[in-house]
Amino acid sequence: MIYNTYYWTISVPLLLFYYVVHKTFPEIRDNKNHIYINYPSFINALITGIPSLYLLSEPNIVNYLSNTDPELITYHYKIVPYMVYAYSIYDIYYGVSILDIPFIIHGLMSFVFLSIGIHYNSIHIALIACIQENSSIFLNMRINKLMNLLFFLSFTYFRLYKFPLLVLEYIYSVPYDYNVYYLTLTGITVSTSLNLYWYNKLLRIFFKEVNNYLKIE
Repeated sequence: MIYNTYYWTISVPLLLFYYVVHKTFPEIRDNKNHIYINYPSFINALITGIPSLYLLSEPNIVNYLSNTDPELITYHYKIVPYMVYAYSIYDIYYGVSILDIPFIIHGLMSFVFLSIGIHYNSIHIALIACIQENSSIFLNMRINKLMNLLFFLSFTYFRLYKFPLLVLEYIYSVPYDYNVYYLTLTGITVSTSLNLYWYNKLLRIFFKEVNNYLKIE
């Protein structure tokens, strides 16, 4: 099931594109000034986050994705998850290159659970999680304090509010395949744990910045 048309026409070319961009435009990192730019990750966030936000705004979409026969799911609900599948491989590569355990775990988690989704022909359900990519738009283009603030706010909204709301809808849905349902909940648990881990770090940075600003004033 992995080596289907979507895989070869979406995931593979996109993965190669991310690799070329990574080599052509190296990341920019300035920890002192909280500046960070990662072009492949920024592009991925743009082309997956915004479309997922649009698709998930449709009425009763979570129930449709959960309880509909996968063979009857409209193809465009699968495109974004296949794009994220390509990025998950880049994410693993990037995490290993900088020896960042949380990034490696995030990449492996995405790769494993999307692979399971492909195996069960149910990768469309991952569209629910793709909405979190909207916060990564700002994460990977932190060029000033405004972008850092927008990242913090978007992380709070998309990963700790919007995504959990979609998850609640999914929990109370009647799934077409209960194997997929429980595996998806497992993936959601891992994703949420990582979100809470990262948010704890973000809160510390945020309050430190606020404290420094108050001292200046």
